[in-house]
Amino acid sequence: AQDMPFDDASVDLICMINTMHHIPDATTALNEFSRCLKPGGKVIMIEPANTLFSKFIYCNFHHEPFDTKTKEWTFPEGGPLSTSNQALPWIVFKRDQTRFEKEFPQLDLQKIKLHTPLRYILSGGFTAKQMLPGWMYPVAYALDEIVLRPIHCLTALSMTVTLVRAAEA
Repeated sequence: AQDMPFDDASVDLICMINTMHHIPDATTALNEFSRCLKPGGKVIMIEPANTLFSKFIYCNFHHEPFDTKTKEWTFPEGGPLSTSNQALPWIVFKRDQTRFEKEFPQLDLQKIKLHTPLRYILSGGFTAKQMLPGWMYPVAYALDEIVLRPIHCLTALSMTVTLVRAAEA
């Protein structure tokens, strides 16, 4: 993500799932996204959210750091997927949104959608051991999308961030 092998303005879509918080230098990656995307091209990423519930879960039950206090959009580089800051996407797109908009006017932050308070945990996301039988997925879905939706700002574990590359002037 920090040195992508694509021509300028050649990519329609960059899709990332739990990736950005492993990129040691978010500014370099965002410059690469901007360079590679065609006008109207999108970056869609699913990343950890920063809510009351997610911060409790990530800080107490997950091995990767969740540092919301860092001032930087970087962290020390290590091996593949061995270093991270799970709070980095929230830092860039929510806490430091004004900075993001100033530094990357060509990338429009189209939407941040909070979601999935329970399904990730129940699927065994942290352990790969599913906590519920598959036939109970509709119940977990209903809990997430119907019962908890009004309080996703407190309960969501994940967020989907959508960026769109501005058309050339």
